[in-house]
Amino acid sequence: MAELTLPELVGTRDRDALAAAVREALVGRDADALPLQQALTHGSVVIGGVREVLLISSREIGDRVQIRVGLFFTSVIAGCNCADDPTPADLLEEYAEFELDVDTRTGQASIRSAA
Repeated sequence: MAELTLPELVGTRDRDALAAAVREALVGRDADALPLQQALTHGSVVIGGVREVLLISSREIGDRVQIRVGLFFTSVIAGCNCADDPTPADLLEEYAEFELDVDTRTGQASIRSAA
């Protein structure tokens, strides 16, 4: 589980606004801030950050919102190329589902794999 701050979600309740805010908060976010490495299924190292966010579900519990998202990102199989190997490293498409628990008063959130 990772802890992060998502100021984009402060005060957000409407489903459409929530979906837009979650996308804004997570697209492009560095892989080090999210547990993407632990969710790999094809590659061995995450390259870049989140490319796309799919809002699967959300529910309000008091001042908190629990959100299930699908994240699309890229990985590569590292450590298999020799210095003189002309074969480029193949980028692999990855998808994983995560659960966000967000305090909508502060933007403090935790994210963990939904698997």
